[in-house]
Amino acid sequence: DKVKAEVDAIVARQVAARAGELEAARPMTGPTVSQVLDAVAEATGFPVGDLIGPRHFKALVRARHIAFYLFKTLRRDLSLPGIAKAMGNRDHTTILAGLRRFEQRKDEEPTQGWMQQPAIRALFP
Repeated sequence: DKVKAEVDAIVARQVAARAGELEAARPMTGPTVSQVLDAVAEATGFPVGDLIGPRHFKALVRARHIAFYLFKTLRRDLSLPGIAKAMGNRDHTTILAGLRRFEQRKDEEPTQGWMQQPAIRALFP
């Protein structure tokens, strides 16, 4: 029914707007998005544009997973969709999968070495 579809669309927009207001209302904690991305870029050698861009190869993906982990750990105010938006408008399920992969590989190189870099360590209180 056309009317029902229009009502559903209006309600969906209202819910999305309210969710955005709630996200914005949360007080920011920890480093800024730029600080996290800059630290990961410095530690890994990948430019921020590559971290949030569409390119895809093993070492770059591991660097992205570090950023996902840092956002999840240090920016408790960001939801998975919020992290996804900060990481180049990815889907939140990509963030979830990346966090799982980070946990599986955090003790492997190059991830372990990158996590010990001063730029990343400086983000932690």
